[in-house]
Amino acid sequence: MMRLIEQPRQLERQPDVGVANVEMYRMHGVMLSTGNIWQLLILRAYFPEMLFRTPHEDSAIENFQQYWNEWSYAIRFNDNDNDNDAEAFQSQFRQVLQTERLDFDDADSGDDLPTKIAKAIAHIYYTKLELTVTDVQTVIQNHYGQIWKGQALALEHIDNDFIKQINSTKIDNNRMEFRALLPYETMIQIAVNELKHPPLTLQSVLAWMKAIWDQFVELLTDCLGCGFSPANP
Repeated sequence: MMRLIEQPRQLERQPDVGVANVEMYRMHGVMLSTGNIWQLLILRAYFPEMLFRTPHEDSAIENFQQYWNEWSYAIRFNDNDNDNDAEAFQSQFRQVLQTERLDFDDADSGDDLPTKIAKAIAHIYYTKLELTVTDVQTVIQNHYGQIWKGQALALEHIDNDFIKQINSTKIDNNRMEFRALLPYETMIQIAVNELKHPPLTLQSVLAWMKAIWDQFVELLTDCLGCGFSPANP
């Protein structure tokens, strides 16, 4: 797919997230994703000359535009008199979130565990104007040990059904599913998969090599200490 060789100065392409057709961009300090329809519309409104890859079908985007009036905020963003003002852009973005948030309560004691996790992740999004897999993992880890279905939550209890409940729980005054806020819908699944099967990184390789070396040194020390000799092999 063709795109402009040079991106606008205020738009920075972020590394791929490992999800087909999802592109991440940082614009004026705000992370926007083509995996989220209303964020995609903001990108299109600001940069109509660019082609953005997205996993969403045209029909889904059209239905979103037709039945959810809040998408028009994406166009209103572009009415800003100073498109290069990062602070103004962030202020407008927060205003949109606040409009959606309404009486959002991220500390409702009556919430079940998936809802508590969803609201805790959403709170990060409202604060930072972005979400990363690490953010999701931190929230999940912070909820280890809380009671879920009669037992203390552990990583092995977080199955596909649990993840589905996180994604589909309604937040923002019980009007909108949590997945509508995520940069891409499979983000929770990817975060959990990485927790269960950590990706091979340079840091993990070095830690593994250190563990092997420590075992070798310990074994060598034990052998030297046993008084190795031809009579005592």
